[in-house]
Amino acid sequence: MGRKPRLLVLYLLLSLASVSPPRSAMAETAHPYDGRWAVTFIPDEGACTRQEIEVRVSDGVIGHIGDFGLFTASGEVSAQGQVDASIGTLGIAAHALGHLSEAEGSGTWTFPDRGCAGQWRAQRLL
Repeated sequence: MGRKPRLLVLYLLLSLASVSPPRSAMAETAHPYDGRWAVTFIPDEGACTRQEIEVRVSDGVIGHIGDFGLFTASGEVSAQGQVDASIGTLGIAAHALGHLSEAEGSGTWTFPDRGCAGQWRAQRLL
């Protein structure tokens, strides 16, 4: 093999070596509950009103979308769907616990600063 073909082979090998290795199957698998969710808070106790917000789950971490910052959302969803979240407005927050399935979820919430409590329901948005 002449010098030029060897250089070409070396160049190709170096080029291939610089390409990122394939991601593992685990890294490619998204968290099962990642995506956008519409959540409705239904009060059972106290003077709080029914509220609907949209949240996103990214790698199991809950965050809020929309409403120009009026509501905040934070928390986590486990790989088994267990929800532990804080939903707030105007500097005070409710605590929500529950469970998500593939397309929906439900649980309970308490808002001690307002003397309210109730249930929440969620629907996955496409």
